[in-house]
Amino acid sequence: MKAHIKTILLSRNSAVLLTFTLIGFLVYRDAIHISFLSDDWTQIGNNAWSRDKALFFRPLIDYSLQFNVWLFGREEAYGYYINNILLHIINAFLVYHLIRYLSRQATYRFDQLIAFGGALLFLVMARHASSVSWIVARGDVQQTTFILLSFLCFLYFKQHSRLTFLVLSLLAYGCATLSKESSLTFPLAILAYELLDRFSQLKNWRRPEFLKAIAIIAPFFAVFFLHLHARYKLGIQSQISFNHFELSRFTDNYTQQIFAALPPKELFIALGITNLPAITLSIFTIVLTATFIFLGLYHRNTEYNSTVKQALLCFLIFLVMVIPVSQIDITFLTSDILTRHVYLPSTFLIISLCLLLCAINACFSRRWVGYTISATILAPLIISNIIFIQERNLAWNRAGVITQQILRDVAALNQQTGKPIIVIGLPAYIDSSYIFYNGFSKATRLHNLAAYHPVVTSDENFHIESLGNQRYRITSLYDDWVQIKISKKKRYKIKVEDSKNFVLTNHLSYPLSYYANGRLHLYEP
Repeated sequence: MKAHIKTILLSRNSAVLLTFTLIGFLVYRDAIHISFLSDDWTQIGNNAWSRDKALFFRPLIDYSLQFNVWLFGREEAYGYYINNILLHIINAFLVYHLIRYLSRQATYRFDQLIAFGGALLFLVMARHASSVSWIVARGDVQQTTFILLSFLCFLYFKQHSRLTFLVLSLLAYGCATLSKESSLTFPLAILAYELLDRFSQLKNWRRPEFLKAIAIIAPFFAVFFLHLHARYKLGIQSQISFNHFELSRFTDNYTQQIFAALPPKELFIALGITNLPAITLSIFTIVLTATFIFLGLYHRNTEYNSTVKQALLCFLIFLVMVIPVSQIDITFLTSDILTRHVYLPSTFLIISLCLLLCAINACFSRRWVGYTISATILAPLIISNIIFIQERNLAWNRAGVITQQILRDVAALNQQTGKPIIVIGLPAYIDSSYIFYNGFSKATRLHNLAAYHPVVTSDENFHIESLGNQRYRITSLYDDWVQIKISKKKRYKIKVEDSKNFVLTNHLSYPLSYYANGRLHLYEP
C-alpha cells in the first residue's frame, strides 16, 4: 500500500515538474535567442577564487559559467540561458513542494491546486525576467535554489530529527552564500522561524527547549562567519557600507521592496497607482504582520490556526530576506533591471500568500468556496504576469539584437577604415535591459575587433562638435545618465567641463563613430 502511494506521489511530482518545464520554456522562449549582454562578457571565464579585491565573492557562479564555457563555448549564448531557465523551473518546483509540505504539515492534508497556482505564479512573474533573461544574474536564481533546498532540509530535520537533513541544510546554505551574498541573512530568518514556532507551542517554551533551538541554529551562524572570514582572507571588500546609513532611506527602500516583490509594476500603473508614501507602506506592513500573529495565535479553528502560523513564519522569513537589498533604491515602480534583487525574497512571499489561502480554504466545509476565493486572487496575478513577462523578454531580446548589430558595425568600420575606432554614445541599456553598461572592451577582444568607448549613455540624445586638432565637444541634451570611460593607455583623453559637456582629445587620430537608431555611424565634421 505504501509503495503504491509513493508511486502515485512520484508520478504526480513528475507531471507537475514536466508541466513547469513546458510552461517555463514557453514563457522564456525569446530568452534562448538573446546574445551575451553587458557584464556577461566580463564574467565568463573568471577565476572563481581570484577577484583581486573585487566586491563580489561568488565562486559557484564562476564555476557554473566556466562549465557553460566548456560545454557551449563563448560564441553562442543559448546554452547559458537554458541553464538559467532550468534553475528557474527547479525553483518553481521547490516552491510548489514547500507549499504542499507546509500546508500538509499544518492541516494533515495539502492543497494541491493552491500549491500549483502559487508555483505557477512564481514561474511567470514579470519581475523575475531580468534574473532569468540575463546570464550573470544567475546568482539570484542559483542562490534561491540552494536556500529553498536548505529550508526544505531544515523542515525535514525538524520533523524526522535526522542529523543528515541538518548537514544537507548547512551544505545548501553554504552553497547559497557562495552564489550571492544576499543569502547570508538566512540564519536570521531560520532563527526567527524556529523561535516563533516554539513560542507558539507554549508547552515547549522552557529553557532547555530554548537552548535546543539556539543549538540547532548555531551551525548556520558558523557557516555565516566562515564565509565572512574567507572574504577577509581573500581581501574582498564588503559590498555593503554603513558609513552613510540613513534610517529614513532604509525604511523607505525596505517597505517599497516589500511591494516590489509580487505584482508587476505595469499592474500598479494600470490601476492608477503611481505613488505610495513610505509611511503608508510601513503601516500596511505592520498591520498585516499583526493580523497574521493575532489570527495564528488566537483563532479557534485549529486547522486554520496552524496554517496561518506557517504563513506567518514564511512571511517573517520574507521580511528578513529583504534586508540585504534594502540599500538599493528599488520601488514598486522600479525598472526591471534592479528588481532581480528581490527574486529570492519573493519566493517566501508567494509561499506565505498560498498558505494563507490554504487557511481560508480550511474555514469552509465546502471546498469549492475556498478554491473560488483562491482562484479569484491568484488568477489575475498569473494572467497579468504572463502578459507583462512577454514584454520584458522581448525587451531583453531587442537588447541582444542591438548588441550583435553593434559588434557587426564595429567589424565593418574596422574593415572600412583599417583602424581601431572610437565609439561615442554607446548605449548602456534600452527599455530597462542592459546592452553595454560594461563589457564592450571584452566583447570586442573576443571577436578580434578594435574599438574604444569613452562615453556610455542611457539614450541617444547627445551632440558632437568638432573643435579641431582631433578635439571634440560631446554634449548631453538631457539631464540623463552618462558614464565616462578612462583610457589607461592614453589613446584618448576626456575632460569634464560640467555635467552635460565633455571634451574628447583623440591622441591617435582614430576614426570617430557614434551610436544612433540601433547602428554605429562614422562621424563626419
